[in-house]
Amino acid sequence: MSGKKLSLHLHKAGHDPRAAALVALTQTLFAGADSQAALDGVLSSAALMPTDKRLCTEITYGTLRWYLRLKEFSERFLSRPDKLPDEMRLALITALYEMAFLRVPHHGPVGWAVKHVANRFGKGLSGVANGALRSMQRGLKDFHSPDLPLATRYAMPEWLITLWMTSYGETATLALLEAAQSVPPSGLRLNRARPGWIDARDSLLRENADSAQVVGASALAFHGPLPWQAKELIKEGRASRQSAASYEALEAFSPALWPQPLWDCCAGRGGKTLALLEQGIPVALASDPSAHRLEGLGKEYARLGLTAPPCPPVLAVAAESVTETFGTILVDAPCSGLGTLARHPEIRLRRTPEDLDSLAATQRRILEAAWPCLRSGGCLIYLTCTLNPAENQDQITAFTATHPDAMHKGAFHTPFDSPLREFFYGAMLERR
Repeated sequence: MSGKKLSLHLHKAGHDPRAAALVALTQTLFAGADSQAALDGVLSSAALMPTDKRLCTEITYGTLRWYLRLKEFSERFLSRPDKLPDEMRLALITALYEMAFLRVPHHGPVGWAVKHVANRFGKGLSGVANGALRSMQRGLKDFHSPDLPLATRYAMPEWLITLWMTSYGETATLALLEAAQSVPPSGLRLNRARPGWIDARDSLLRENADSAQVVGASALAFHGPLPWQAKELIKEGRASRQSAASYEALEAFSPALWPQPLWDCCAGRGGKTLALLEQGIPVALASDPSAHRLEGLGKEYARLGLTAPPCPPVLAVAAESVTETFGTILVDAPCSGLGTLARHPEIRLRRTPEDLDSLAATQRRILEAAWPCLRSGGCLIYLTCTLNPAENQDQITAFTATHPDAMHKGAFHTPFDSPLREFFYGAMLERR
């Protein structure tokens, strides 16, 4: 799609789940918003019933996951699609998603899209929309052809499939492609600083036996939406939302054994800092170059009732600005995010091979800046949420090759057949 400015009337989405999904998709595809943030904003402002919110969510994430395939197919039935309004083309794509993937009568999405185009762009283009959608409907057998090229079948860029095939082999790549097109589980981390967290965990397991699994000591993955009991725990400060795969990667390195003091040097919004504090593991410093990311950490600290250890100083700084030394440095490095395509499907539409090279260079700079702040005998924990050797094992191999005082003490990666549907890498380095 072109980058022409859209003039979507956002106020009309208030009671219409399809229009609300179109707003979230517009913000994601054309304004560069994070899909989860865009959807959360729409759902919080729209007056939608619970069933309508579920439909809005399904259309938003489903369209993003299958966008490349939907776009390619829809353009077969449009003459000069680049001359049509972006909003119109996106409305047709969302209608095609419903027809191709949801068990809904086709007249629903078709009728909605035609009416929306008529209201926004007039009868002439509504006729174009109606004809194109009817043709798409008749051609759905071709849309689901088993003979589609791999990139089309999985709506994935060719370069990414090539990267995974070269790095991990065909079997693993097919598993990763299937995972990327799946709905990831909802993750919940129980607050171990609050009494009764074990009872709360076990109660959730009993009441959701068909959908829940334990991850580590205090996290759960729900294969479906969070149950109402989990949402109540979050309101009470007894739990937090967290990707179960992310929690699993952190726990793989036994944080309770890390030497003190501890610096979370790429803290982001502070999720891992809070997870550590809940376990009684003091975090001496949590920092991030973005002050905006750290803004909510104080509120979360209060919500969770973390009275001991003391709240860590939170600074918006680059690693190069820190002069103290630490027993442990946690580097949750900025990365290409290719392990989180199920949860953030828009990443596949934004990343380029050049981005991967740039991010690998940024990671090297962070490691170089943080390493002098690590005490002898201390450990550096390196984490990413990507599937790219240059950002993962190759990064660590290159670092140890140029730092004789760095010993590689262990690594972790989420198994390619993990039901958690997200993939993390981690490594532990010890300083001699």
